[in-house]
Amino acid sequence: MRKIKFSALIILTIFATGYMIWGNTSLQKAVLQNLQISKPQLRGEACLKLLEEKKVSFSPLGNLQDKKPCGIENAVRIEGFSATKLSGPLTLSCKTALSLANWFETLVQNK
Repeated sequence: MRKIKFSALIILTIFATGYMIWGNTSLQKAVLQNLQISKPQLRGEACLKLLEEKKVSFSPLGNLQDKKPCGIENAVRIEGFSATKLSGPLTLSCKTALSLANWFETLVQNK
């Protein structure tokens, strides 16, 4: 019973800490702004070029179709970002990878 109570206390502490960090409106604003890249010029080759300019280590995978209607448009396999190290490769859409790269840069600049 003590282990369950202790585990519940740890989980509650983690959630409270996450809420306090997310409650920081400047962090929240930066995350939301970087995730809202929807400009038409960021499609296809233009997006890949921007990833190269941001020194993201990646391989283009094209459009990936898993099960209908799911899939990834303009997928890339990310090996690393210039601002942070990854524990393993990620497969993301180019737009999501670009948003993540921008977010990592914002975090580094705000340090």
